[in-house]
Amino acid sequence: MGLTAHIELRLGSLDLAIDLEARDAETVAVLGPNGAGKTTLLRAVAGLLPIDSGCIRLDDQVIDDGERIFVPPERRPIGVVFQDYLLFPHLDAIDNVAFGLRSRGIRRAAANRVAAELLEQVGLGEQKHAKPAELSGGQAQRVALARALAIQPRLLLLDEPLAALDVTARAAVRRDLSRHLEAFDGVRLLVTHDPLDAAALADRIVILERGMVVQTGSLADISTHPRSDYAAELVGVNLLRGTAHTDHVTLTTGADIVVPDAGTGPALVVIHPRSIAVHRTPPSGSPRNVIDGRVDAIDRFGDRVRVHITGDVPLVAEITPAALHDLALDAGAPVWAAIKATDINAYPA
Repeated sequence: MGLTAHIELRLGSLDLAIDLEARDAETVAVLGPNGAGKTTLLRAVAGLLPIDSGCIRLDDQVIDDGERIFVPPERRPIGVVFQDYLLFPHLDAIDNVAFGLRSRGIRRAAANRVAAELLEQVGLGEQKHAKPAELSGGQAQRVALARALAIQPRLLLLDEPLAALDVTARAAVRRDLSRHLEAFDGVRLLVTHDPLDAAALADRIVILERGMVVQTGSLADISTHPRSDYAAELVGVNLLRGTAHTDHVTLTTGADIVVPDAGTGPALVVIHPRSIAVHRTPPSGSPRNVIDGRVDAIDRFGDRVRVHITGDVPLVAEITPAALHDLALDAGAPVWAAIKATDINAYPA
């Protein structure tokens, strides 16, 4: 039981054509670059956009087939947490949570009892009479989640649920959200652009690009075998393309990379930035791959430094701040990147 969706939908310049499944008690995160169709997908499942063709099925009920069947949003067993939460500013927290129940004909007293219980569950029992303007971003997010859960949905849709939070609040709210999602035994579909959110909250990841699913799997699967430049950047690895010839891969730039057991035919090559040693002079020793280039940019992230190298084999290497100081690197500096052949992963394209 769960969600099964085959969706074909054209919206402006976007052609959405995807197949998606999500099971009970599973959180599926949909990631993709801007304009990939993530929010359009969520709106189609929620019933805010009718599909052109295909079929959206929740459990054994068809809720949209692009032709004869279209269940309106208010009749779908779906709860939605919007990116900006969309709480009613003139209603307090308990009335916001009770809104969906009241709109379904539940009397005020009964709806408020359910709302009060949910606010207690998300740790906001004492704020039940607070207006949205009186709540922090994390508290508003929890009210929005409680409102989505109040109707006892089979499917919970979350559209960038942490995007409105500042950096200091995000980690704590992410932990809270993870706990609340685990307590919900229905289907959970999360749209995000943040790989940390996906890693912390999702059981499975779907990568959407140009309206199509290009890869699905766990974060570990995608880190090991990314299928697109976006996926590689998302998980922080170098992705190169070429043709494998048993023990090496000839890249599209013409350069050769030594890779044991590379196979034959079109191939993708993955190199982790931490597997790349950066030198100011050609290195001695045993690395099978020594690649020359120039420093294009340097990015600092806490205790790590990412060095972007241009040349026949464009790479991003990751080094320590101490190594950056010792190497005296700056933009335009010539460098040599050394990579052990055993640290390179090649697989069919």
